[in-house]
Amino acid sequence: MTHYSDSDIKRLNEVDIRKVLEKVGIEYSARAKRYRCPSPIHEDKHPSMSVKDNRWKCFSCGAGGNVISLIMTVYGIDFPAACQWVAANFNISIGNRNVRAKKYNIKKISTTGEKAPIEQIIGDTEVLQHIVNNAALSPLAQEFLYAERRLSEDVVRSMRLGSISNPFHFVRFLQQRFPVERLLKNRILYSNVCGISSIWTAPCILFPFYDIDGKLINIVSRRLDECEPKDKFRSVAGVNTIPYNLPILKTLKQGETLCIMEGLTDTIAALSNGWKAIGLHGCTNRLVDYRDLIKPFHLVYYHDNDDAGRKSFAQRQEELKQYFIPLDEGMIDKHYKDFSAYYAANRA
Repeated sequence: MTHYSDSDIKRLNEVDIRKVLEKVGIEYSARAKRYRCPSPIHEDKHPSMSVKDNRWKCFSCGAGGNVISLIMTVYGIDFPAACQWVAANFNISIGNRNVRAKKYNIKKISTTGEKAPIEQIIGDTEVLQHIVNNAALSPLAQEFLYAERRLSEDVVRSMRLGSISNPFHFVRFLQQRFPVERLLKNRILYSNVCGISSIWTAPCILFPFYDIDGKLINIVSRRLDECEPKDKFRSVAGVNTIPYNLPILKTLKQGETLCIMEGLTDTIAALSNGWKAIGLHGCTNRLVDYRDLIKPFHLVYYHDNDDAGRKSFAQRQEELKQYFIPLDEGMIDKHYKDFSAYYAANRA
C-alpha cells in the first residue's frame, strides 16, 4: 500500500480545485470571489456547491472540505484511493514514483421529482439511531443550551438533542457496535493519514433530523469550540438535509400558524417560546420543495437581521408565490441578530 506523507497530502490538496471539478466533469461559474456549481453528488436544478480558497462546500447536504475530501465524496471512495486519484490525474509523484489512475463512477444522490426527496437520501438509520440513543448532553452542551441560550429543557429533551465531548472516544464507541467498513461506507467515519476519524472532530451538539413520519434521516452537528463560521455545522456527507422538525406538521390544523426559522437553535428557541416551528439549515435548503406539506398553514418566516437574511426571505417568498402560497415576514427587534438571541435576552 502506498504511504502518503504529510508533504504528499499537502501537495495533493494544493491542486487547483477548479481543475479537479473540470476533471470530474462539473462546470462552474464565477460569482464575486467564489465559484458556484451544481453539486456533483446531487441532481441539482440550481447550483448548491460553492468553491473558495481551494475548498468546497455543498449547501444542500452540508458536506465540504479540501481537494481529497471532494474526491472521496464524489466517488464514494476511501482516503488512500482519493489520494491515488488526485496523484494520477495531475501527474504528482508519491514517494518518487508515479501512480496509475483508476476510473470511478460518481456516487450521486437523486434529489429530483415533485415530492420532497426524503426516502431517497436517508442515512444509515440503525447507526444514526444508536448515536441518538447514547449521545447524552455534556456539561458544555448544557451550558450552551440552558445557560447561554436559555432554551427549554423539555423542548431539548423532546427533540432528542445530544452531544459529543471527545471525538476519539466516540470513534471507539461506534466501533464496538458496528464494523468499520460500514461506518466508512456511510461516511460517519473516514480514513485519513492519521487513521480512522469521526466526521465530527470537535465537541459539538447533535441535532437529529426526522422526516414527517418520524423516521430518522440525518444528524447535524453544531461545534461548541471557536471555529470559522463555515465549519460550525456538519452533517453526514451525501445525505440531504431536510427541513428541521418536519413531524410537527402532523400536529397542525389547516390555517394554523407555522413559523419557519433560519437555523437550528432559532427553531429550538421558537419551540421553547410555544410556537409551532420548523427550521431551514443551509442557504439552499429549498422551502419550495416542501410546498405540498406546508401550504395548508399560515406561514411566517423569521430571518436573521442582516442583508443575507432579508435576501433569503425575499427569494423564498418569490418561489412560493409562483404556487400561490403566501409567506409572511416575521419581525425581530433590530437590536438582535436572530430570534435565538432575542429569545435568550427576553425570556421571562
